[in-house]
Amino acid sequence: MRNRFAGKDLRLRKPLSAIHFLLGFYNHSLKRHDRALHWFEESKKVNPEGYLNRFFLAFTLLHFSRTEESLREAEKLAEDFPEKSRPLYLISSAYEMMHRCQDAILFLDKASLLSNSKEIRIFKLVLLLKLGRVEEAKQLAKEHRIRFNKYKHFLPGTPMSKLVEAQRLYSMGEKDAALSTEEEVLREDPLNFEANLMIGMYYADAEQYETALAYLLEAHRSCPKNALALADMAFVYFKLGNRKLAALYAKKSIRKDPGFGLPYRVLADTLEGSKRLGINRTIEELRGEAALRGDPKIILYDD
Repeated sequence: MRNRFAGKDLRLRKPLSAIHFLLGFYNHSLKRHDRALHWFEESKKVNPEGYLNRFFLAFTLLHFSRTEESLREAEKLAEDFPEKSRPLYLISSAYEMMHRCQDAILFLDKASLLSNSKEIRIFKLVLLLKLGRVEEAKQLAKEHRIRFNKYKHFLPGTPMSKLVEAQRLYSMGEKDAALSTEEEVLREDPLNFEANLMIGMYYADAEQYETALAYLLEAHRSCPKNALALADMAFVYFKLGNRKLAALYAKKSIRKDPGFGLPYRVLADTLEGSKRLGINRTIEELRGEAALRGDPKIILYDD
C-alpha cells in the first residue's frame, strides 16, 4: 500500500510524527502499552527516518514479546544510526529473550564501545552469570564497581534462574514444563513469592480457581503490596463469585500500580453485577481504562 504521506514535504511530516510520538510516550509513561504501540507505529508511518519513534516502537514490541519484530526494527535502527548504543542494547535484549546469551553479549560489547553506561555492564554481568562464566562476571563487577552479590542469583541452578527459564517455557506454550520448574523452586523455598505467584497464575489460566487462590494468598502474604498479586487475586475472587473481595483487591491493585488492565476489567464486571460496591466509575469508563492497558506480566528482573 502506498504511504499516504510519501508525497508530502518532510517539514510537514515531522511535526505530525512528533505529535504521534508524544502521544505514544504519554501512554507509555502510564503503562498503556497497547495505545503506546499504536502511536509509535503511526509516528513511524509519518516519519520512517526518525530515531526516537522507531526506538520506542522496537522497545514496546519487545515488551509484548514480539521478539523477532523488535529485533528487525532494532537492527535497522542500528544500521541507520551507527553512533547510537541503545539500538545495540535492544538487539541484545531480544537475543537474551530468544535464549541466545552469547549473541547478546557480542552486541553489548559493541554498545560498550559507544557508551560508558553502567546499565550495559550490569546486563553483560547477568548474561555471563546465566552462561556460568563466574570468573569473568566477577572481574567485570570489580572493574566497574558493580555489587556482584546483588546479581549472583542469576547463576544456573539458582531459584531465580529456574524461574526465568519457567517464564520462557510458559511464553512458548510449554506450560506443564514451566509448572514443574516452578514447583521445584517452591519445594526448596515454600515462601518464594515469584514461584507462588507464577503457579497461581498457571492455575487461574487453567480455570482451577480454588487452587490458584491458595498460591496467590501465599504470594500475597509474602508481598502484600505487590500490584500484580492483588490484580490476580481480584480476578480469582471474581471467578469464585466473591464480588466484594474482587472489587476490594482490584481497587488496591490500581492504587499500587494503575498500569494493569485486569483490575479495571474486574471492577467493570463487579459493577455490572452489583451497584453497592462503592465504585465511583461507570462500566464504560472502566472498560475503556482496561482497553488502554496491557495484561499483567511478571518481570523477574529489569536491566
